[in-house]
Amino acid sequence: MRYYFFLLLVVISITVMAQNLQSGFLPNITLSYKLNEEYKLVHKLESRWPSFNDLDRNFDPEFERFDVQTYIERKTGLFSKVSLGYQFRFRTQNRYAHRTIQQFSWTNRFDRYRIGHRLRSDQTFSDDRKPEVRFRYRAKLQLPLQGQSLDLGEYYLSLSDELVWSYRSPNADLENRIIANLGLYIDDKNKVETGFEWRVEEFFLEKVRHQLWFVLSWYKSL
Repeated sequence: MRYYFFLLLVVISITVMAQNLQSGFLPNITLSYKLNEEYKLVHKLESRWPSFNDLDRNFDPEFERFDVQTYIERKTGLFSKVSLGYQFRFRTQNRYAHRTIQQFSWTNRFDRYRIGHRLRSDQTFSDDRKPEVRFRYRAKLQLPLQGQSLDLGEYYLSLSDELVWSYRSPNADLENRIIANLGLYIDDKNKVETGFEWRVEEFFLEKVRHQLWFVLSWYKSL
C-alpha cells in the first residue's frame, strides 16, 4: 500500500509544479456481458468535469462532456482478444462527436503480477472540427497488495503508461498518460478503482500541457 501512496505523491508533486495545468474529475463505469465462450459486449460510460486550471486558480467543477462507448470483443487466444467499438460524445453547447475504435490486447501472467498490453487505433468525426486519427499503445501492471495472488475482498495496485500519437490536419501531436490506481476486487462481478491520471500532451507544440484527473472507476460484469 505504501508504494501506491508514494507514486501518487510523486505524480501530484510533479504536476503541481508544472505550468499550463488543468485538473478535475473523471468518473466512469464499465459494464460487460459475456455472449458465449468467444464473444463479449462491453459498455463504458464516462464523464469529465474540469475543476481547476493555472490561469484563474479557482476551484470550480463544471461539466464538459459525456462519453458512451460500446465494444464487441472476440477471444483470439487464452490471454488475447480483438475488439471493435463505437463512441458517442456529447459536449457542452450541444456539440457531438463520433468515434470508431479498433483494438488488440493481450496479457502476460507471472507468479505474483500480470502485465496487460493494448494496441488501439481510433478515428473521431465531428461537425465543428476536422477528423482526427490516433494510434495508442498502453502497458498496464496489476499487482496484489496482500499475498501472492488476488483474492476476493483484497486490494491491488494498477499502474499504466500509454503513449498516444494523433493527427488532425495540419498538426500532429504526441501525448503520454500515466495512471496510478488503488483497486478493490470485491467479487467476480465487481471491482472498483480510484487514483490519478496524469496526462502530458502537445509535445510538438511550443508549450506542453499538463492534466491531472482524479479517477473513480467501477467495473461490473452482468
